Amino acid sequence: IPWVNLEEWEGLQDKYERTFTVLSHIRREVRAHYAATAGTDEDRTLANNIECYFLCGGDLFETFYRSGVWDLNLLEKIFREFKLLVVARVGSKDPLDTLAANVEPLTHPSTPEASLDLRLYRDRVHVLRIPANTTSSTRVRDGLRSGGAGLEEMVGAQAVAYLRDNKVYV
Repeated sequence: IPWVNLEEWEGLQDKYERTFTVLSHIRREVRAHYAATAGTDEDRTLANNIECYFLCGGDLFETFYRSGVWDLNLLEKIFREFKLLVVARVGSKDPLDTLAANVEPLTHPSTPEASLDLRLYRDRVHVLRIPANTTSSTRVRDGLRSGGAGLEEMVGAQAVAYLRDNKVYV
């Protein structure tokens, strides 16, 4: 298992799986893999304490603050049980600034009694700043829906052809 891996499990499921469920599955698999290869009790203990990060873009991070998008109980579990590595995106706010600026706890229309203050988890959010990364699945989906202008420059002609031929994101 490499340090960063694309996990296909989510895509093989018969139904939509919530992000927390997918992250929990990945963590179990990673820990089981390393526990199975551990030679000592100390190695097994280390394997059971391996941390998995939720890698996401700044655009996805911003959706945490859109009312009704995320189940607050599951979002709190994500922040409590996983660290987040957020890729800064051109056009998105800095995730740490977003955390600091949102002083009101999050609420959800279906559960008005519940609230979540993500600032409590500030130390679990890490920002990855890479040069001018303008590629994001959100922009690819939007580009496909609007006719695809500029998509080939973003992801390449073969990727655009594959997405269209297989009706991905449409």
